Amino acid sequence: MVNLRSSLYFLIASNLIPLVMLISGKWDFREVIILYWAESGIIGFFNIFKIILVKKLTNENNKNNVNILNVPPRFLLKLFFAVFFCVHFGGFMAGHAVFLSGLIRSCQYLCVNWFRNIC
Repeated sequence: MVNLRSSLYFLIASNLIPLVMLISGKWDFREVIILYWAESGIIGFFNIFKIILVKKLTNENNKNNVNILNVPPRFLLKLFFAVFFCVHFGGFMAGHAVFLSGLIRSCQYLCVNWFRNIC
């Protein structure tokens, strides 16, 4: 429970920092959007290592928790899944970057002026 509570506090604090910087005017919305896009990339990067370093490849429905993939080339299977993830996640990140750059360009002035008029 302590780990969950400390990670929850860290998650809240790490999301409040960009909000405070945005409201105080030290950052604009472009920097916050880029920050969260980069955060997605960092999470994906660490998931590659999680895929490669997983100890057991098991089935959730297997009640005995016995390794059902007891074949010798387990590393090749994990490597395949890591490459598969990289291709698909890389495509997602590229598409997301194109969408966000279009969003930033198209509503750059509209969003900033609207946000500043509210505050």
